[in-house]
Amino acid sequence: MICLGMHLMIMAKPVVSEQCQLRQQPGSQFRNRAGMSETRQKSPVLLRILRLPQKATGDSANVTGHEDPETRGAVKMNHDETSEARDAADGAEILNHLRNKGLQLVLAESCTAGLIAATLAETPGMSQHLCGSLVVYQIPSKLCWLGLPTGTVTESNVVSRETAGRMAEGALRQTPHATLAVAITGHLGPGAPPELDGTAWVAVLFRGGQAEYHQLRLSADMVPGSISLRIQRQRQAVRRTLDLLLASLRSAAERR
Repeated sequence: MICLGMHLMIMAKPVVSEQCQLRQQPGSQFRNRAGMSETRQKSPVLLRILRLPQKATGDSANVTGHEDPETRGAVKMNHDETSEARDAADGAEILNHLRNKGLQLVLAESCTAGLIAATLAETPGMSQHLCGSLVVYQIPSKLCWLGLPTGTVTESNVVSRETAGRMAEGALRQTPHATLAVAITGHLGPGAPPELDGTAWVAVLFRGGQAEYHQLRLSADMVPGSISLRIQRQRQAVRRTLDLLLASLRSAAERR
């Protein structure tokens, strides 16, 4: 027993040292006895000792039976990079349309909680045409900040075409210099009524015009890399609302 304990103590030091070296220099090249360059792989035993995930190699599956966290992270990174690139391109086009038409945009956001405005604000120069966003997360805020009559918005109709329209009208009323309003209200879950779970309504309203209404049905299943279904739905609602805004601006440009 003493000999075995000493043997383990002797072996532990180089194993941990090598692992730290691998962490600092992933994929580092080593020379084998034949002088050939090779990349050392973490052994399954070492990974279990250090409680690190084992990466699948060849046709073998992950030893835990779950998705490799590194792979999941790469999928999320690629998804985020693609989404950011699209947001940047759409933001630039939205700003271009707002400039060409001399429009001032105001937002009224409920379920997206200001994320639409934050996404648009990533575009340089957007401050010249984005008035701001009224983040009316609660019903009393919708009534007070947007100037809606008491009783017009209730728990039963807070996620509806009518409420989205009233929010857009209220945003224009409360922002006299704004000429275009976009409003969104929705249930992202969890705990939403089944008939409203993942449902949102968007209203796009040009001052002096008729509102456009759009119902969104947000995904019920999580995609790889998502933190939670709620956050995934919130980001999806932002993306689809920006798509609708851009479509309205394109249509307005064609009618010129």
